[in-house]
Amino acid sequence: MNKVWARKTFNYNGSELEQGEVFDLIGARNDEKLLRVGYLEEVKEEVSHCTCGKEFVEEINYLAHCRGSVHPKEPYKLSKVWSEDKPVVKKKRKNKNKRKVKV
Repeated sequence: MNKVWARKTFNYNGSELEQGEVFDLIGARNDEKLLRVGYLEEVKEEVSHCTCGKEFVEEINYLAHCRGSVHPKEPYKLSKVWSEDKPVVKKKRKNKNKRKVKV
C-alpha cells in the first residue's frame, strides 16, 4: 500500500496518530472511507524523520511532535537554589489602598 498521512489526530487500528504523521495503511475495512472523507491523504512530498521513528509531512507537525510529551524536554534551570532546611518566609504587604472609616 501507499504511504498516507493523517490530516487530523485520531486513532487508527488501536494506535494514536498525530496530525501530519506518515504511516502505511494496513488494509483495514475503513481505509477507503478515511481517504474519501479526508482524514487521510497520500504522501506526495518529502517527509521529516524523527529520532523516535515517526515521519511527518510538514515541518510544523514535526516540531509540534518534538514539543509534545513523547520527547524529553530540557530541565528547567532555576536562577536561585533554595536549600531545604531554610523555610521560605513571605513578608506581609501593607495595603495602602485600605479605606479609612471616619467615625
